[in-house]
Amino acid sequence: MSVRSIRSENRFDLTIVGSGLSCCYTLLALLEELKSRCVARTVSIAVIEKDAMFWTGVSCGTRSSFNSLMITNLDDFLPLEDKDGFFSWLNKLNWKEIIAEGGDLAARWFERNCNLIERQKWGSIFLPRQLFGDYTRAKVVDAIATARANGIARVSQIAGEAIQTRRCDASWELTISASTGAHTLTSYAVVLAVGNPQYSSLEPFIDGQAFSATIVDHPYEPSITCSLSRINKGLSTAPAGKRNILVVGSNATALEVIYHLASNSAVALDQLVIISRGGTLPEHLGKSDACDPYPEHLAATRHKADLQARDIMDALLKDLEAFRERGRSGLSHIVHLVPELTKLLPDAEQVVFQNRWGGAFTKLIRRAGHEYLDVPQRLLAEGKLSICKGELVHLKPTCEAFACAQYVGSNEQVFTHPTPFPVVVNCRGFEEPSIRSNSKIIRDLISKGLCTVNDSGRGFRVNEQLEASERFYVVGPLLAGAYTSRLRGWHFETARRIRPAATLLAHHLGQTLLVS
Repeated sequence: MSVRSIRSENRFDLTIVGSGLSCCYTLLALLEELKSRCVARTVSIAVIEKDAMFWTGVSCGTRSSFNSLMITNLDDFLPLEDKDGFFSWLNKLNWKEIIAEGGDLAARWFERNCNLIERQKWGSIFLPRQLFGDYTRAKVVDAIATARANGIARVSQIAGEAIQTRRCDASWELTISASTGAHTLTSYAVVLAVGNPQYSSLEPFIDGQAFSATIVDHPYEPSITCSLSRINKGLSTAPAGKRNILVVGSNATALEVIYHLASNSAVALDQLVIISRGGTLPEHLGKSDACDPYPEHLAATRHKADLQARDIMDALLKDLEAFRERGRSGLSHIVHLVPELTKLLPDAEQVVFQNRWGGAFTKLIRRAGHEYLDVPQRLLAEGKLSICKGELVHLKPTCEAFACAQYVGSNEQVFTHPTPFPVVVNCRGFEEPSIRSNSKIIRDLISKGLCTVNDSGRGFRVNEQLEASERFYVVGPLLAGAYTSRLRGWHFETARRIRPAATLLAHHLGQTLLVS
């Protein structure tokens, strides 16, 4: 076998855009694939990354705090294939040095978890995410060095942001914006592994008004540590009694911000208000009352003739309401039932469920661990936290340098929240890919018709080989809504979802990059 090799400083066999978890899983699997095929020449691979640190992504890198935790415990977070290796790596860590890096908050985390750590009960721990980033980065660096030494592949790290791409004869040309200016590279194949799109901005609710209040629109830009510093500074300028924060959204980022602020803030917080569509926090992971294998309404769908996607969603909503009326929790029990029930649907209805109801199902079954949920529960008990069910419609500056929030409640009535906010934090979640995306590369791909948004509205349309265009592949969260014979899912945001997709893609890339 010979390899299709492009030997030039700015020409590559394969270019991967983004170096986070989607890239890491793809690259690790691809290097193994090439090794097993005994390639005759060295494959040239470029990885483009706009952040300072490669191989960690946003969630497990320096844009998150060392004290940022996994939203689930390790048993729920890790793919089965990663457990032995990661647990063995954790067993060798010097925890005294690690905790010193995280300061007082890390020390308190360690005190709560030291018993589990000493007994090596890793699966039950809500671990600082950067540790998984450190582990993954070490694996990738080692695999790259080994592949280079064995002449299998040469991986070049390119610092910059991929902003444009176009077909160039039989290859792809990418334009990269870097600190040294714009430049281009050419690649036979490209993998888009950029992770989630950017955060949905609060700008539409501001209407270009000037605010003296602190508006944190992108919590992880440049890092959550910098954002927390801005929040504390904004609170410190407000008089006692008006040190209030508005958090828009109640997702995992909201829990993370609240955890950091309430646990390690230099400024006393008066009120924290959350405005979110659901009006609730995620349910406690693992908290579930015993119930029948199938709750009443979901059980009925198993034997329903002409079962449709809407039938399953309706049954789920009725069963969840029944749980609430009885003051019981059923999420941990039924979280796996709905995906199983969807397999009973005809193919066309499976697609309907995935595209129309999959995202709603994920929001209904939101769960988080006690490490993050204990803090807002304490604030609720102290009367410092309130949650409003509604959707933000407007932010207005006040004459006292605060922000005033208007939102639409569940009855479609517009409310003006009475609390003045010196700080507003955007935790609305990620935008959907579109021609108006804040991501330059996503906007460019859609405008040129190189990538098409699929029917779910949350990802790109791909074929069986995960191609959006010929030899232009997608892996990671932008696969949301993929429906092929080998890969189906309404989201690909977790390690457990990303790894199988990356392995599938790597196998195909191994074939594509080799010619007879």
